[in-house]
Amino acid sequence: MSAETYEKYIEEDEKDIMNIKSRPKKISYPDLYDIKENEKIPKVFVVILTDTNENFVKGLTYILKKLVPEFKDASQSDISFVHFTEGITNKIVCATNMQNNFRVNVRTFGSYTEYLIDRDMELLIMNSVPKVKVYGTFVNGLVYSYIPGRTLCIGDLIDLNTFSKTAISIANMHKLNPPSIKKVPLLFITLRKWVSNVPLEYLDPKKKAYDIKIIKQELIFMEENLKNRSDIVLCHNDLLLKNFIKSTNDVEVIDYEYSAYNYRAFDIVNHFNEWCGFDLNWDNFPNEDTQRRFLKVYFETYYDSKEEININEKIETMLEDIKWFDLASNFYWGVWSLIQAALSIIDFNYNEYANLRFKRYFVIKNRLLGK
Repeated sequence: MSAETYEKYIEEDEKDIMNIKSRPKKISYPDLYDIKENEKIPKVFVVILTDTNENFVKGLTYILKKLVPEFKDASQSDISFVHFTEGITNKIVCATNMQNNFRVNVRTFGSYTEYLIDRDMELLIMNSVPKVKVYGTFVNGLVYSYIPGRTLCIGDLIDLNTFSKTAISIANMHKLNPPSIKKVPLLFITLRKWVSNVPLEYLDPKKKAYDIKIIKQELIFMEENLKNRSDIVLCHNDLLLKNFIKSTNDVEVIDYEYSAYNYRAFDIVNHFNEWCGFDLNWDNFPNEDTQRRFLKVYFETYYDSKEEININEKIETMLEDIKWFDLASNFYWGVWSLIQAALSIIDFNYNEYANLRFKRYFVIKNRLLGK
């Protein structure tokens, strides 16, 4: 499937970036996918309340009995719940039916994440991943298959096997081609929509709004310099280490909230930036030699061994693209964090995180422009 130009999918009121109005806008790309595939997935019109543990467990039990055949005859006392704390925009629970030891994951969405995420797109992509089974959805979440293991941490990448398996897992995702989704890069479509949602002020006086004019000007600069770089693949778009599960023999990508077709280099440099963690320790960003080793494994996995591909040439091109898409990675999460600072109830300093991301953006921009 060949990639399409994204410009024709930009909404009329978003074409002129400097004139995008600041107003709440839910994120949706209905022209880019066939929603019929999602209609096959069981749905329960129930909201799981998360205000108390009692309500949360009661709701989880009801949903599991409705959507997962292996939980049909289980009582609440038969089900054990383990709360994962890895999600920064959602709550994830592993539920085990102790009668048969069958496990699934239940994810409840974070507050107002529809202003950042298209849930229909997420569901379509989850359904295209061979090792993921979606059992069904409810109003504020979904139930899906459990993958045994633990999430990665930066220390794991010292192990060469884990290092390689991580590159392989990204390449395998990039090879997916969901037939119900058009191959259109979403980076600059999404950022236009997010710009509408960037707050011009916050209720909390400790939080400071970022100059929206600067954000718009830099989005124009990026689009002019990046839109014709790199090729288009199905990207994860949120490859932090906690979105990989390490088992005894493998490493698997999880959590497809931000997934969509996008620029290959954007996804890879996103992953490299995530080596620096939420505290943004830029000393952990991989040097060029480490990037080369990672990309060699990645490209050898992505391309069939029978294809006549010059891997070294691919690596050199990607290394250059990564330098430029590092701009987009920091800008993307900077804008995201400004929005989260107004919406999220999670105890995280989104405002400061945004400022650090934009600071990094300008360091990279000045380096690229030789300043």
